[in-house]
Amino acid sequence: MNLISKSIRLILILSVFFAVPLQAILNASEIKHAPHMVMGTIEEVTYSSLRIDGKYYDISHAVILSVRGIQLTKDQLRAGGEVEIWFDGNEATSVIVKNKHHNIKE
Repeated sequence: MNLISKSIRLILILSVFFAVPLQAILNASEIKHAPHMVMGTIEEVTYSSLRIDGKYYDISHAVILSVRGIQLTKDQLRAGGEVEIWFDGNEATSVIVKNKHHNIKE
């Protein structure tokens, strides 16, 4: 092979190699927000939200679970409990209660 055909072959290989990542970057606007989580101690429980570190988080559509996967109700949440609030975009999808049962209203 001469130098020109080697160069063309290299360009073709590199264009195929970078085509997928480039396409993913170009379509990044179609990707939903990655899930994220807030962890902390409950300072206040209201009808539809929890206050953690002075900020209120709407949990009206979230599933509430113990660390063992047992479904709980909002009435079982109390100040002083350690929780993780998981979000999809800006909406809370689940609340995981990290404390043992003695910190949960029965």
